[in-house]
Amino acid sequence: MRQVEVQSEHRRNLEASVVHSNIANERRGMNIGAALAGMFIIGGFAAVMTGHEGAGYAAIGWAAAQVSGTYLVAWWGKRKQLQMKREQE
Repeated sequence: MRQVEVQSEHRRNLEASVVHSNIANERRGMNIGAALAGMFIIGGFAAVMTGHEGAGYAAIGWAAAQVSGTYLVAWWGKRKQLQMKREQE
């Protein structure tokens, strides 16, 4: 009986470790994405101010598309997941 308890505790610890690792990876990805978007926005404004309107607006547009695209993909995925749960019930 003790061995079953030890195995169960070990499995719970592994699952908790995986969850914490996934959260850390997602947070790291969000931080990198935010930094890239911020750099493109700042660079785009700098380009517009120095007379490079085309490149500047393209950089700002890319950053806006990146941020909004990430939001929409996450929203769509969550919506699809909720729909699948409803269908299983």
